[in-house]
Amino acid sequence: MKIDKQYLKKYYHRAAVDQLCAQYNKRGYKVTVEERIGDYRVDMVARKDDSIIFFEVKTGDVRAETKARIKQQASYLKETYPGCKFFLIAVRYPDEDTIVIDNIEELVYDYLVSSGIPSDLDELSTHTSIEDVESVSVNSIEITNESILIECEGRVGVQLDYNNRESDAPFYMSFPFTMKGELEYNDGKLEMVDMTEFEADTSEFYE
Repeated sequence: MKIDKQYLKKYYHRAAVDQLCAQYNKRGYKVTVEERIGDYRVDMVARKDDSIIFFEVKTGDVRAETKARIKQQASYLKETYPGCKFFLIAVRYPDEDTIVIDNIEELVYDYLVSSGIPSDLDELSTHTSIEDVESVSVNSIEITNESILIECEGRVGVQLDYNNRESDAPFYMSFPFTMKGELEYNDGKLEMVDMTEFEADTSEFYE
């Protein structure tokens, strides 16, 4: 008998929470599920010594109104438990390979701007600047005690400026890229702290 997808999807959220519980139990955390805190019911809470981590797990597409509610929930928890961490774990169903991390485009953009232009983009002009990052898909994710390791692909938009050549005005191009990076919570905010690999496909520039 083949189980229909609608029944698999019904239990997929619980399976994702159970997997997180198993991971954090192995790391020595005391784990509770569906814990009521104020007006919110938290999918999973992991406690160890003075550390407390809240997890909200979402399956399928995360709508705008859901994101707004989750942000309110995260703010409330951080105010109630100063120093806590809040992870939104959004995963697709088994036939959809994309993993969602809220505002991942902004995290990648901020890191690229602050850490310097990758060489394969910098060499395209005398002054290359990052303009935007879009359509980022997280292909794999690993949550450790201290960080989140991810592998992504997306598109990066750059402005190419040849400021020593009057005949060439600055212009915009975007290129597909792949990357590996590390995320951490610092001062209650998720940020990218390392990018171990970044490769942009700039072949279109030379065509």
